[in-house]
This record gives sequence, C-alpha cells and structure tokens, in this order.
Amino acid sequence: MTRKGFSNILVPLDGSEYAEQAVSVGASLARRSAGTVRLVSVEQPLPALALPSEALLAAGEVELEIRAQTTGYLDSVAKGVERVQGGTVETAVLDGPVAPALQAHAAEHGIDLVVMTTRGRGGMSRWLMGSVADQLLRRITVPVLLLHPRELPQPTEFRRVLVALDGEIEAEVLDPAIALGSLDPAARYTLTRVVEPAIPILTPLALYPTKPGRHYTDRLVNEAWDYLAGVCQKLAASGIEATYKVLVGRGIAEQVLELAGATGVDCIAVGTHGARGAERVVVGSVADKIIRGADVPVLIGPVRRAGVGT
Repeated sequence: MTRKGFSNILVPLDGSEYAEQAVSVGASLARRSAGTVRLVSVEQPLPALALPSEALLAAGEVELEIRAQTTGYLDSVAKGVERVQGGTVETAVLDGPVAPALQAHAAEHGIDLVVMTTRGRGGMSRWLMGSVADQLLRRITVPVLLLHPRELPQPTEFRRVLVALDGEIEAEVLDPAIALGSLDPAARYTLTRVVEPAIPILTPLALYPTKPGRHYTDRLVNEAWDYLAGVCQKLAASGIEATYKVLVGRGIAEQVLELAGATGVDCIAVGTHGARGAERVVVGSVADKIIRGADVPVLIGPVRRAGVGT
C-alpha cells in the first residue's frame, strides 16, 4: 500500500476536445511520478468488401493517409505536453477494434493507470451498453481514472480521496487510491462502507412482514466499523493517514455520492467485481451509478484476478 504514483500511464485519444481533457491529468501524474505518459489512438480498418483491385488499392491508400494524419495529430499533442509540462511522452497508433486494442496495448507495455474522459468524439455520452468506454472497463486489468468533461481545467492534484469499500475488494481499490494521493504530501483519505438496513420479508401467507432480528442492522454496522478501523490501522502502520465513516441507508451509490459532496473530496475510488474472475461488472452496478452521478473524477479499481472471488 505504499506505492507512490504511477510509472506508465495510458491516455486514449480520438481527436476530440473532450478526450483531450485527459491529457493534462495523465501528463501531470506521469511527470510527478517520474514516469511515462503514452498517448494512443486506435484506427479501425476499413471493412473488407468484394471490390475490384483498383478500388482495394485506393482503400489501402485511404487507410495509410488516415494513419498518417492520426500519427501527426498524436505527435502534435505530445509536443504540446513536452512544451508545457515536460516529462516523458510516447505515442502509438493502434489497430482496432478499439477496446481490445487498448487492452492489449496496456498489457504489452506494462500500463499501470488509464486516464480517460467519459465522453469522446461528438460529445455523446460514452456510458452506454456496448460503448468503447464500457467495453474497456469490463476487461482491462489496471485502474482507470475517469474524468467528466468540464469547462474549467481538469484537476491534476488529488488531496482528498474518498475510498468506498465493501469488505471484499480491498487492495484492488486501496492500492491505486493510495498511489494517486501519494503524489501530494498533504493527501488525506476517507474510507467508507455503506450498510443498507434490512428490508422486511413479505410472504403470501404472512399476516405481518417478517422482520430480521432486532439487532441485525446494528450488528452489520458494528462489523463495518471494525472492518474500517482495521484497514486504517494497516494504513497507519505504513505512515498513511486515513479516517473512516460507516454510512447507513438505502442505495449504496447514493450514500457514497452524498458523502463525497458533503466532504468536498477531489476523487472517489471504487472497486468492481469480476464475473467468473475474468470480466468486470460495471453497467448497472454500484460503480456505474457512482460514475454517472459523481461531480469529481472516479478511480475504478482493476478487475479481480481469475480465481479470486466472483
């Protein structure tokens, strides 16, 4: 839990101003970590059609021209980063499909953080089933820092980090959250866990709702306090200052978002469970609701490794 910063940061770009808002954040984190920021774009090949050889040759020339333009675009953005922020900047043009290409590139080059916005070309919302962002979040096994497009410059310092824990996914969320905040000596962490009160059970034959034990919710709350206290003790042993708070109420995402707004945090860190140990559960999940509702960047912990839980 003592890792400082990120050594290899990936920023996917599609040529839009929305996507480019992630550049300053990724470059700043890389520079302060003495690491590298990699700017990449993905070109999807033109569909293979039964065309005459002359047409196929023309299509190939179009693809080469598009690739040259994309390369020039990335080089231009990289020069701007080097001029304004300095640090090490690398670029690459990948071949689609987009999400698998980004995933493979991240694995091949040892990426330890992806920084991207939640909107891309055309300004359309990317949080739709089947979108590039959702596909990438489902499969990539490194943390992803998601930024909402905004008129003001994106934040590049994360001094107040809210970490939402569920008692199962711990290191997958804490490690990247600590790494993100570690670049600022004044960083402070708040750990939280939400306890949802038990709902009375209704059955067709019951005259009255069946209520769980009188102290059921209290027991869950006490367990949550003990759990968070234990995590904070582990952090304290590594010299990391953290406070914790148990929330009680319906709607985990809503409770986390309310606390984030009340405490004025700079980032929310949340984990996602893996389906069959291979694919991240995102759409419709607590993490997805937090992403959609947050006013601050959201750090998504990596997919759990195969064979570790579900």
